[in-house]
Amino acid sequence: KPNQYDSDAYWLAYIAISNDPNTRIKLNNWLNLYGCLRNYSCVMSLTAFFIASNIWYSIIFLNSTPSFIDSLALLIFLFLMFILFVKYWIIYFNYYSKYIVRTFAYYLEINEVQTTQTSQPANQS
Repeated sequence: KPNQYDSDAYWLAYIAISNDPNTRIKLNNWLNLYGCLRNYSCVMSLTAFFIASNIWYSIIFLNSTPSFIDSLALLIFLFLMFILFVKYWIIYFNYYSKYIVRTFAYYLEINEVQTTQTSQPANQS
C-alpha cells in the first residue's frame, strides 16, 4: 500500500530531534502552544453551540425574539472560534512541522560535519 509509509519521514525526524535535550524544549513548546489553541477553539465552538441552541429554543418554544446580547455573544464566539482554529492550523503546519524538518536537516548536517572532521587524518608536518 503506498499510503502505509506516509508519515515515516516525519517520525524519523521527530524521534531524532526529540532525543536531543536542546531541541526537546522548543519542540514541547510548539506542541503545548498548538494544543492550547486547539482546546480554546473547541471551547469557543461549544460555547457558540450552546448560545445558538439557547437562541433556537427561545425562538421555537418560547416564541420570543433573541436578545441583542445573545446574538452578539454568538457572533463573538463564532469569530473567536474561527480565529483560534486558523491560528492553530497555521502554527501546526507552518511552524511546528517546519521546525521538525529544519531541525532534523540541521541535525544531520552537524553530524555529517562532525563525522567528516573525525574521519580525516591529522596533518603531520
